[in-house]
Amino acid sequence: MKYRVSLPRFKLTSDEVINMGTCRTIQNATFLDISGNSGANDEAISKIKLEELKILNLSFNPIQNPGIIFEKFKNLVDLDMRGIALDRECVEIISKCDELKLSTFSFQKCDNVDDINLLSSKAMKNITSIYCGPISNEAITAMCQNMRLKKLKIYGITNASIQIISESENMSLLETLVLLNNRIDGTGLLSIANSKFLNNLTELNIAACNPVLDPFKELMKSENLKKLKTLQINNTLLTNEHVKAIAQNLSELTCLEVHGSKIRQNDIKTISQSPAMRNLTELRVTSNNIGDEGLISLANSDNITELRSLLCFGSIITTDAIATMCLSTNFANLTDISLSEVSNDGVRCLTQSKHITKLEKLYLCKGSIDVNGCEMLSMCENLVNLKFLLIGSNPLGDEGVYALVNSPYITKLLDLDLFSVGLTDEGVKSIVQSNNLIHLEKLFLASNNITDIGAELLAVASNLKKLKGLHFTNNPITQVGKDALTNSISLKRCNIKVQ
Repeated sequence: MKYRVSLPRFKLTSDEVINMGTCRTIQNATFLDISGNSGANDEAISKIKLEELKILNLSFNPIQNPGIIFEKFKNLVDLDMRGIALDRECVEIISKCDELKLSTFSFQKCDNVDDINLLSSKAMKNITSIYCGPISNEAITAMCQNMRLKKLKIYGITNASIQIISESENMSLLETLVLLNNRIDGTGLLSIANSKFLNNLTELNIAACNPVLDPFKELMKSENLKKLKTLQINNTLLTNEHVKAIAQNLSELTCLEVHGSKIRQNDIKTISQSPAMRNLTELRVTSNNIGDEGLISLANSDNITELRSLLCFGSIITTDAIATMCLSTNFANLTDISLSEVSNDGVRCLTQSKHITKLEKLYLCKGSIDVNGCEMLSMCENLVNLKFLLIGSNPLGDEGVYALVNSPYITKLLDLDLFSVGLTDEGVKSIVQSNNLIHLEKLFLASNNITDIGAELLAVASNLKKLKGLHFTNNPITQVGKDALTNSISLKRCNIKVQ
């Protein structure tokens, strides 16, 4: 039997990493994620005996001699080393490893000279997916000459960098191009548009670029984007002309994400009225202001009828528009929705909808939902598949939380956000006594009125054994409550954030 072992941020000690890595029960493990564990140090890593291991995530661990990883795990196909500095000795070890089978490699810290040697080494020739940066243009040149990538995710890109990538024949297989914290403008956009080789792109992220209009239009019209399915342009100022260029040209697009890009009602109308957007299933327009007209245009669209994810948190949308949305068959396949400033009346519309019945993720933070809204949610049969409920910054109170955690339908939650909902120790009692939270992995209780009593209740809770993350900051507890949480045996594997 092949095992997957996933223990990120589990507070593992060095001895526990060693015991796990030598355990006969999981000796056939092919997947190991022990990222973010202080015990995953050089000594512990050197003693792991998992010969079948193929995928290893060691990111953000205190490893001082990373070369040991390449000497020990020569059958890896996927290695994540983000947050670990690759020193010259490590690069030399890698360069001598002709038998490495890596196809996916993630790293961030490497000196300029070493990143050239690393990316030009024979050991890297089988890499098809890389996540790195910032790296020098010389290293990018070495990468383009030595690898035939399908996926490239890179930080700190410049116009010169993207030109090197665009002119490389080895990049002709590239399907995913993610440019984070980039410094590209019209020149960089034209490099992508006019490339003879970047014609297989299915995913493009050019967040925070300077989208000079004419080059942007050229890029959207480019043959290189005819296969594009995912486009992300976050934190980038877009006008209606930019939106038109997207909506009229990218006919294969299934996911559009434009977070914080000044998208407004007319822009959503442009998208919803375009026949080219008929394949869109995910629309993420958070931290914009699409308004009532924007949401209603989606509800009435003849083109966008298969949305599965609609994220518009940050927009001011009234109950009337939510009611229109809930009556539209265009949203019958929604599994993920985020709205803000929702009232009890808005909740009533959602819970009574005959079409929105498949939700798995529901984001309703920063509204005016109280116990009455919670009771409506708790009695909604449509929420039987709900796994993520984010309802923080609403005046739920203890009674509202009681209703939610004792719902006969909401029983599969993995993530529950109760940030600043007026929760007291009485509400915590409802949480720790609920049989519905046995699958819960993340619980947000920050900025409430929970005292040491509530903290002690959480510390001995028997129903939260799968909890991996507990946010408990900004509650009026003393050292007694802090000690109860941090020394809890029940929450030993839980990453607890407490003031």
